[in-house]
Amino acid sequence: MLINKVKPTEVTIICVISACSQIGSLSLGHWIHSYVQKHLHEIKPTITLRNSLIHMYVKCGRLDISINLFCEQEEKNLESYNTMLTNLSLYGGGSTCLSIFSQILKLQIRPDRITFLGVLMACSHGGMISHAFTCIKCMSQVYGVEPGLDHYGCLIDVLSKKGFLEEAREVIETMSFEPDAYSWGALLSACINYGDTELGLEVAKKLIELEWYEEGRYTGLINLCMKVGRTEEAVMLRSVIRRLCRKDNSGRSMIEIDGIVHEFATGDSINDV
Repeated sequence: MLINKVKPTEVTIICVISACSQIGSLSLGHWIHSYVQKHLHEIKPTITLRNSLIHMYVKCGRLDISINLFCEQEEKNLESYNTMLTNLSLYGGGSTCLSIFSQILKLQIRPDRITFLGVLMACSHGGMISHAFTCIKCMSQVYGVEPGLDHYGCLIDVLSKKGFLEEAREVIETMSFEPDAYSWGALLSACINYGDTELGLEVAKKLIELEWYEEGRYTGLINLCMKVGRTEEAVMLRSVIRRLCRKDNSGRSMIEIDGIVHEFATGDSINDV
């Protein structure tokens, strides 16, 4: 486009920035940012464009730059705050996320389900159980936003991590959604970590009922069976895993080296990149 001297529009730039976010190309994303800054007389950065830059820098591992861009942004909308909330929560910025949420409320901006998800993710990573319960409660009662499975998933996760296993189980069994593998998986990991074998066996079986085709789901159950002396059952489960492992389910990842994005599969050598 530039070679043919066709000037990109804001929509074009946002699309390219989004692509940089998806493949984790920091060098190209930074080049696009520099291009925008050099052509401010032609391109007037809107809130949407600035938000896409913030999101891109977080996805590319430069949280520091994204925070600076957010603070420098004079005009912000709910999307701006949601972008910072959801991204900061992944890096364990619990107190910062709560501070941003307070700013949203002070500015009388009505939070949506993404806002609450960002807060709950922060609560999950920060182990803030009381804040998580308060957030779930005020979603529907104060703001009329019904919590979804992803919101409850964060609550289940923080309860499980902190050792409140029965409470986590109660949330799973009483929520108005059919529990997914993520919910049961979080509880199973906690059962193994805290040594609750009885509950762990029950949870592991429910997890296998949901995803019988995932060999990784059998590992937790095997460990628990061995722990309580159910060796025959463990041997049987290992044979199931061997059959499942015959299927080719190798994962693929991407990495940027010297400005070039490479894709590789599980088992590839670094020399193949």
